[in-house]
Amino acid sequence: MTRAVVFAYSEVGVRCVRELLAQGMEIPLLFTHADDPGETQWFGSVRQLAESNRLRVETPDDPNTPEWVAAGAAVNPDFLFSFYYRYMLDKAWLKIPRLGALNMHGSLLPKFRGRAPVHRAILKGEPVTGASLHYMVEKPDAGALVDQQSVPILENDTALDVSLKVAEAAADVLRRSLPLLVAGSAPARPLDLGAGSY
Repeated sequence: MTRAVVFAYSEVGVRCVRELLAQGMEIPLLFTHADDPGETQWFGSVRQLAESNRLRVETPDDPNTPEWVAAGAAVNPDFLFSFYYRYMLDKAWLKIPRLGALNMHGSLLPKFRGRAPVHRAILKGEPVTGASLHYMVEKPDAGALVDQQSVPILENDTALDVSLKVAEAAADVLRRSLPLLVAGSAPARPLDLGAGSY
């Protein structure tokens, strides 16, 4: 069985973890953020999803300590996935998975790399945005693109409307990409970073 260490949060995290499980991915270690009872959450809980599936779930303040990196290496993952996890992962993490470390980003890369991509696309008056699955490198949102899917930003859409569309697109992208990744036949094209922005 193919194994992955997963870092996930927010609605994109919930939907992508569900997709991994639906496709039979073993998740021996999952990192997320502690749910804040004082925060109004429009999205599902990765922690609750993990616990309902009897997954080992951790919520460290810093996942980049030698102890956590060693815990990740100890489960011998084929992949590492990051789905809307809020912390950057150090180079030590990216070296662990046998078949690669991948991130799901909420824009049509190379546009709107970095934080709050949905909000920035709306503020810039973009007619579309989307979800992009790409390999992780030390520089954020800069690794080779595997797949992406666009969604429209309609005139009366709120940030919540667009965020839910992006979450659905992210699940679609992962659904069609995962079999190719496991088979070692997924496409990967370099991003033209000069055509985008942080």
